[in-house]
Amino acid sequence: MSDLFGKQLRKQTARAKEKLLEGLGKAKATQDDVFDQHAANLGKQSKACDRLYRDLKSYGSALRTMVQAQKAFRETIRELYESDWPDREHLYAITHSLDLQWEEFEKTINEQVMGSVSAYMGQFSDLKAKVAKRGRKLVDFDSARNNYATVRASSKKGDEDPRVVKALADLQQAENMYRDLNKELVDALPATYDSRITFFVDTLQTIFNAESVNHAECGKVRYL
Repeated sequence: MSDLFGKQLRKQTARAKEKLLEGLGKAKATQDDVFDQHAANLGKQSKACDRLYRDLKSYGSALRTMVQAQKAFRETIRELYESDWPDREHLYAITHSLDLQWEEFEKTINEQVMGSVSAYMGQFSDLKAKVAKRGRKLVDFDSARNNYATVRASSKKGDEDPRVVKALADLQQAENMYRDLNKELVDALPATYDSRITFFVDTLQTIFNAESVNHAECGKVRYL
């Protein structure tokens, strides 16, 4: 446990030193504007989905409250409508029908649509964690590259110097770890960003279709 902690501490210290040197202009940092744009798109997409989820949740909560109030109101109507008044059975039937229709609509919003949005958002935390990890691996790669250049330049034995050999091995390991993760994200991030169009269209269609069906069915009701 102590060895693992010490290794992590040394790695964090090396990263902090590398970022400080890069900030002071004494070490060269790898720049990737294309990836930075992909990462920015992920942040923008995640923020937009957070807003959609938050407002959809508020809408669903308000809808549930309204449906419950409507149901209570129609129950009052049924109780107050005296048994000897005309079309009592018809009134019971249509008010119960309205209860079911609105409950179905509310269920579509709060279960189907909310579930779909929540599932879609689930991918963002993993991607953000990988982007952050990629950033750390890039710092490790830059640090190893700069260290190799320094060690090689100061060595009098050239490439046969054990210190140079070790620095090169560390560089190759850091580069492989960085490039593997970078490739995964370069493939995943644009695809995730493009998927926002289909997701948004499907979500809106589900909501609007549910609203249309609900209002159409409610519009068919004739009380008396």
